[in-house]
Amino acid sequence: ISIINIIKKENPNGIVSSLQNEFLEKYLKKIIISKKILLFLCKNKKEIIGYAIVALKPSYLITEFKDLKLKIFLNLVCKLKIIALMNILLVLIKLDLILIPKKKIKIINQNLNLNMLALKKNYQSKNIGTIFLKKMFIQLKRHRAYNKITVETYVKYVFNFYKKNGFVFLGNKLRFFKNFKILVKKL
Repeated sequence: ISIINIIKKENPNGIVSSLQNEFLEKYLKKIIISKKILLFLCKNKKEIIGYAIVALKPSYLITEFKDLKLKIFLNLVCKLKIIALMNILLVLIKLDLILIPKKKIKIINQNLNLNMLALKKNYQSKNIGTIFLKKMFIQLKRHRAYNKITVETYVKYVFNFYKKNGFVFLGNKLRFFKNFKILVKKL
């Protein structure tokens, strides 16, 4: 419930945020048992104050949720989340990467993807996100054979946060109404 609340408040424009809590809970449970998607928690004492979701490859963000796809789709249709549905379609027909050269697409497809990251509002801008990232990267380097991680955002201050933390601009991912900027970092 703590993670769901952070997702809803701090990532309100994400596709996952559009889901009802029931589906969001199923989504998180899938991540917890997955060997291909990792969930990191940021805590202050016993309170969960942030989270990060890292996919070993971006394609796992679709394949790991096969049994939830129809339910998620119907949930988005019922809530009239037309833009979210159009963006999902872009991903499924692989038009979202049309603006990126093939060499860079390979970097995106063959490396880790920091899919979601958020801290509660009152913990932001206090260097906690930077510390959280560094600790997460240490864990990823110890246990994985990947040497790069990608992330995407359309929010200017989030883009600046990632740049401050060593990510470099890779290209733009096509989305309806707000293209995402993709960044990459060597671990």
